[in-house]
Amino acid sequence: MSPNVPNPIIIQAQGLTKPLRLDIFLSQHLESTSRSLAGKIITNSFCELNGKIVTRSSTLVNNEDTIKIFIPQTQKTTLEPQNLPLNIVYEDEDLIVINKDFGMVVHPSNGHPDRTLVNALLYHCKSLSMGFHEHRPGIVHRLDKETGGLIVVAKNQPTHIHLAEQFKNKTAGRIYKAFTFNKFKLNSGTIETHLTRHPKNRMKFSSSHNPKVGKFARTHYEVLINGPVSLVKLQLDTGRTHQIRVHLSEMGNPIIHDDIYASENMINNIQDPRLKSNIKKISNMLLFAEELRFVHPKTKKDLSFKVPLPLSFENLINFLNEQNHAV
Repeated sequence: MSPNVPNPIIIQAQGLTKPLRLDIFLSQHLESTSRSLAGKIITNSFCELNGKIVTRSSTLVNNEDTIKIFIPQTQKTTLEPQNLPLNIVYEDEDLIVINKDFGMVVHPSNGHPDRTLVNALLYHCKSLSMGFHEHRPGIVHRLDKETGGLIVVAKNQPTHIHLAEQFKNKTAGRIYKAFTFNKFKLNSGTIETHLTRHPKNRMKFSSSHNPKVGKFARTHYEVLINGPVSLVKLQLDTGRTHQIRVHLSEMGNPIIHDDIYASENMINNIQDPRLKSNIKKISNMLLFAEELRFVHPKTKKDLSFKVPLPLSFENLINFLNEQNHAV
């Protein structure tokens, strides 16, 4: 008998050349679902395989099998609501779109127990979706602490799971702008790798071209200003941790003021003293989520949001355009 929970997500297994563990299958087919979370969904009887509830993560999925994931009821959280400023771009009873400040952590974690976006949202909203992410209520996709810009947060479980499915299926879209060091070799392109933890530095991620290692990541880029300092537009097909930062740094174009992937010496290598001075005055990492689009899970309307670039971006764009660095 199926759980007494509405709005199941139905996935048809396709393209499998051999049986795959159910927890691995779910982690690969639901954008915001780790293997650990998939295991909790399964063991708590929120998953059905070919019409039967399964509770073992090791259950094998075969090609053409039908999997249903049932949306769990809202749980309570122990996180503290905090009255912190929020830049709200859009809000209704199902979701809220925020223009996140640079330096704000999205959800509590080791080293960041409070004063996060989630703490602020818990104060502002009557409810957020919970599921099994006690410390990530409402969070459908992430932005790094150092990244500013648009993020959508779900207020209830049906909204959460359907938004997550859109990000997974690439029907939701995200466009970023970034300032990087060095000139790009090509004016546009696509980067495809598998991202995994760096073997020596656990704070970093790195790319592997072995499909059996890490998670697949695809980034499209278009260079808008090309020079010693470049402006690039980026569109994501996947949303892996540090994806843009890794992809650009491994191309030789790390993001300016990226403390993890860019060397401080790169600023000193800039020959133009005025450009160097302008960059040193900027305090935030120059990566910004400028545009966000998705289909509203309830109304089925296409929603599209675009926010102005921060002043740090605008000032640098104006300076570089005066130097005739536009592509």
